[in-house]
Amino acid sequence: VRDTVTGLMDLLSVLAKLQNRQVALCLLRQCASYGKLVHLMRGLPLQCRTSQFARFDAAVRAALEEIVGHPLEDGEWDQAVLPLRWGGLGLRRTADHREAATLGARSSSRKLVERLCPEVEWDDESWADVAEAFNARVDEDSRVRLTPEGAPLAQKALSTGIDAKLLEAFESKLTGR
Repeated sequence: VRDTVTGLMDLLSVLAKLQNRQVALCLLRQCASYGKLVHLMRGLPLQCRTSQFARFDAAVRAALEEIVGHPLEDGEWDQAVLPLRWGGLGLRRTADHREAATLGARSSSRKLVERLCPEVEWDDESWADVAEAFNARVDEDSRVRLTPEGAPLAQKALSTGIDAKLLEAFESKLTGR
């Protein structure tokens, strides 16, 4: 993970120095941010390498700051990580969406893994811990209940619940509530 993040940080540094800022922003949003680490987030245990993901999130913020030409206030960064449809730039933070990635991957692969490798024991307790951490981040209507027979959880839907909570927190800061 460290090597992947370091390589991506180099890419972000070069991208941020492009003369055409519109192209740099487009490349950052579409090619060089959250999507670059989703596969690792889905495949690694939740507690694995969170410091590396934090390094990556900081590098994405630094790249955006260089592209726009000034340091971002925390509130500006909070808005940038919101989806486009909610007034953000769609630069999701790995720290915000790691539980959604883990739950989406585990739930969508569980039946196949059980069929192909019946000797594999699922650690339902750690899976429940991930669900609990996810549920702490979202509103009640977005919370998940895990059952072995349950339908797979779509990461996109899970992340939408997280985005909704981030929007709520952002709006609360703006209104002072």
